[in-house]
Amino acid sequence: MESVEKFIVVNAPVGSAYQLWADFENFPKFMKSLREVRRIEDKRYYFRSERGGTEYEIIVEMSLQIPERRIAWRTTSGEESSGIVSFEAEADGRTKVRFEMLYDSHAGWRDTVALSERLQSNLENFKKLIET
Repeated sequence: MESVEKFIVVNAPVGSAYQLWADFENFPKFMKSLREVRRIEDKRYYFRSERGGTEYEIIVEMSLQIPERRIAWRTTSGEESSGIVSFEAEADGRTKVRFEMLYDSHAGWRDTVALSERLQSNLENFKKLIET
């Protein structure tokens, strides 16, 4: 397994940042490769994405949610990956959003540099969304 970690500081309180992220069906608003996210069970979600002209489908299970602190997830089908998104209060009501992901470099995540850039872009898009 490979790993990547990115973070960004957003001009929003922890509660607001957590709430926006925890509504997983919002993901296509800031994760540009995602085409669809929908809940299929209590903690399981269907994700459909497109990268490089190829469509991917995965089932994601939210394995841990600590309100205003942390969300952990793992795939249960499709490309193998897992991750944690944490929210830390910063000065002046800002929030540090940290995204850590473990992934199988032999599955669909072959290009680590491209994945790292995509994750940074997703965080920047999240910042734009939460701050508007």
